[in-house]
Amino acid sequence: EFLVSNEMKLACLTDDDPADLTMTRGYLAFYERFHSDPAMLDSAAFYLLSTTSKAIDEKVHLGYLLEDYNSISGIAMDLDTSEISDPWTAYRIGEAYGQMGQQGNSIEFFQRACSLMPLNLRFLDKLGIALYQGKKEDQALIVFNQLVELNPFVSKHWYNLGYYYLMNSDHQKAKYYL
Repeated sequence: EFLVSNEMKLACLTDDDPADLTMTRGYLAFYERFHSDPAMLDSAAFYLLSTTSKAIDEKVHLGYLLEDYNSISGIAMDLDTSEISDPWTAYRIGEAYGQMGQQGNSIEFFQRACSLMPLNLRFLDKLGIALYQGKKEDQALIVFNQLVELNPFVSKHWYNLGYYYLMNSDHQKAKYYL
């Protein structure tokens, strides 16, 4: 549990002297959920530099929030996807590679995110799009259909199917989904 004082410094309610990694996580969470002040990321980076652990998840999270996709890809180059146990870390790496136009790498990490959290619609959506952009249309179609089955009330899922069929000249199905 963290509390922010009027000086915008996090304070831990459960520990008088929290570890640097705990402070890093606190600043990242606070930035993402409550107050997207760049000073929060500066503080997260400060504590992250002080930690003695590898802190792969936190480094990727910080890079993602900073939109520093090159640093994320640098971290990911040394990773085997099976080493990643946090689905959000895998997702963020996949997103970084996608932003860099590296769909092959993006697919690998989105697949890992989906294997760790198989019913996460955001992960599946990003995987389907990456597969389509990576010229793996048949696999993308399977994911797009899965998304509509899992939640038929999300219009984006229908749109992706419609777009797929439109690009494959199946105008009857495209019209149905669009």
